[in-house]
Amino acid sequence: MIQLPSRIAALLVAALLGAAAVAAPAAAGERPPVMVELYTSQGCNSCPPADAALGRMAAREDLVALAFHVDYWDYLGWRDTFARPDHTERQFAYRTALRARMVYTPQVIVQGRSHAVGSHEAEVAGLIEAAQAAQAAAMPAELALEPGRAGGGLTARLEPAPGGGNAGPARLWLAVYDRSREVDIGRGENGGKRITYHNIVRELRALLDWDGASAEEVTVPMPPAGQGVAVWLQRAGPGAILCVAKYES
Repeated sequence: MIQLPSRIAALLVAALLGAAAVAAPAAAGERPPVMVELYTSQGCNSCPPADAALGRMAAREDLVALAFHVDYWDYLGWRDTFARPDHTERQFAYRTALRARMVYTPQVIVQGRSHAVGSHEAEVAGLIEAAQAAQAAAMPAELALEPGRAGGGLTARLEPAPGGGNAGPARLWLAVYDRSREVDIGRGENGGKRITYHNIVRELRALLDWDGASAEEVTVPMPPAGQGVAVWLQRAGPGAILCVAKYES
C-alpha cells in the first residue's frame, strides 16, 4: 500500500467531499431532483411532526427540501426567529396559483404543482413520486450548481434539455439555507419545547429571467459551513418548478 503524506491525503479527501456535494443534471436512469417546500412556524403546535419529516427529506439526494418559516402566527405569543414576510407572500401567491381554499401550516408544496398537509407523510411521498415520474418523462431544462472555475463562488449553469422544446419563460431563484438549527421556544403553542429545524431558508431572491432557449450562467455565493444553496427554475405564478439543484457545505 502506498502511504501518502498526510497533507496531500487531506487535500484529496476534501476534494472528494466537495465533488460529492455538486448537484449536476441527473444521469440516465437516476431520479431527477424534486423540490419540496414546507411552510411552517415555530408558533404552530401542529408543525413539529412536519418539521421532523422535512429533516428526513433533507437527507435525500433526490430531493431539495426547504423550510419557509411564515410570520402570521407570531401574534399567538411567540415570534418565529426564522420567519420572513417574503415567505408569507410566497405561500399566499401559491394559494391563488394552486386554487387552494386557504393558507395553512404545516403545508408542503411539491415541485410548485401540488400540496398536502406537511405531517401527512404518505400523501407527501405520493406527490413526490408523481413529480419525479413527470420529470423523468419530460425534463424541460438542465440545471447544474458547482464550484466556479475561477474559484470563490458557485456557478449555476442553465440550458434547455435536448429535445425538451422551449421551456420558457421562467425565473431562476436562489435560496440560502441553514442545514440544522435548534430553537428553545419560550412562549406560545410550543412554549417550553426545544425543536430542531432543517434546511431553513434565510435568503430568497431571483437571479434571472430565462427565455427557455438560451444557455445561461450565473455566479452565486459559496455557502459557509453548515449552510446550503439551492437554485431552481420556476414559471411565474408561482407556477411549476422545471428543475432544481443544491450545494451543501
